[in-house]
Amino acid sequence: MRRGVFGAAVVVLLTMVAAAAACDGGGDDERTPATATAARTESPTGTATPTTPPSPVPSATRSATPGGMQTVASTVQLVDATTGRATTLYESATGAAFDAGFVQGLAYVATAGGRTWFESDGTPATGGYTPVCQQQVTDVATIGGVRFAGVNCGVFSPDGTRMAYQAITGETTLPSGQVVPEYEMWSVDVAARELRLLQQGLVACGGCDGRFGVRWSNNSRYVVYAESGGEQRQFLSDVTVSGATHQLGTGAEIGDAPVWSSNSERVVYPVGQHPDRQARIEVVATGETIDVAAAWPVGMDVRGSYLYSPAWGYDPKQTAPQETVLLDNQGSRVLATLPGAPAGDAWNRGSSRPVARAATGYVAALRGAPGCDGTTVYIEGAQPRCIAGGVAGAVADGGERVAVARLTGTTGPVRGPSFEALSLNLYAVDIVDVATGSVTTVATDLPGWTAPQMTWSGNGERLLILSPTAQGL
Repeated sequence: MRRGVFGAAVVVLLTMVAAAAACDGGGDDERTPATATAARTESPTGTATPTTPPSPVPSATRSATPGGMQTVASTVQLVDATTGRATTLYESATGAAFDAGFVQGLAYVATAGGRTWFESDGTPATGGYTPVCQQQVTDVATIGGVRFAGVNCGVFSPDGTRMAYQAITGETTLPSGQVVPEYEMWSVDVAARELRLLQQGLVACGGCDGRFGVRWSNNSRYVVYAESGGEQRQFLSDVTVSGATHQLGTGAEIGDAPVWSSNSERVVYPVGQHPDRQARIEVVATGETIDVAAAWPVGMDVRGSYLYSPAWGYDPKQTAPQETVLLDNQGSRVLATLPGAPAGDAWNRGSSRPVARAATGYVAALRGAPGCDGTTVYIEGAQPRCIAGGVAGAVADGGERVAVARLTGTTGPVRGPSFEALSLNLYAVDIVDVATGSVTTVATDLPGWTAPQMTWSGNGERLLILSPTAQGL
């Protein structure tokens, strides 16, 4: 009999804090690439000037309240990158949007009420599944109006048809004498109402919060997850076909979360122990593994063309020069060494990442390059471009465009969905056209503690901008 739910049986946890807890991963991370002679180093030479967009630039909704407090709304905007025009998909001063993305050509906005779907032009869509899990008692979950006995709310797959969840089975005693929960990982097929055991005998950490959660592949077939305590083992399960599970490695800190390619054919993850963790690629269909010639952390561009290392995240307190090593997708050959690092809040975020492959070669958006007080856009075969004030960059999957968030000022005191703060940063978002080099401002006055979430559609023609972003774990 399974009992309880490990963690908390909730659908959404939005904890927004005025001062983001720093997961400071800059550090002194030295790397010695195996083929460093193949690399070339580039530095920015010019500063880009944004142009005026062809339509009014959307700004965040803010209204004054008695006492000088401003009310800010949680907003999601859909930008047509070819015209610069923006459509507001969501706007609320009381309910926060906590995610926005694309699935099979449709855009979605995720709130506490589930997902709302939109066509590429911003009109409401009739397709798309909106998964919502509700739980009032342990071991009984309601999904889409259907009651599932023995199920706890968990994490839905990208297509919303399946959910991975945890179920406590008992207790175990660690060598230290601490008694902690023991649990299993399960999946539920919502439409077929079928449950599948993925892994048993998992050990909880007994109250920790420094472990990564479930990571679904983009095709919703595979799921990677980590044991929160014990040996902190990592597992990969085939949820939809074979049901087979195998162990990837050990170690489950937040910074060790695996990264999937968009076609779900490869996953990159860490092996070994801190501080000497290495990166490994697994070809999921065959189980073949490839050890990467660079230390962890390593990211993968969405389409799986490149790997990039070593930057955990841009750290303004770090005085040593930061460089990002770009490798081929086998992780064995260094293609370039680029000054700067991905911004910490843009590291492998969603489906948009700081590196991609364009028709002419690599494209990258990095912070901290000498001579650029902002974000540097690197385009293979062209001079780097400096976007002054840029604090985060997201490159479209095919490298056609780069979205850069710029810090433009502050505002406050403010009140928004579930938070109040003495001040918030204000950001603008520019789009850099890789082919022409033109820079267009598509959004201004976006409030947040960190840069807005920027997510590209698979064809690089649409950009979703969510602000303010949620903070915390």
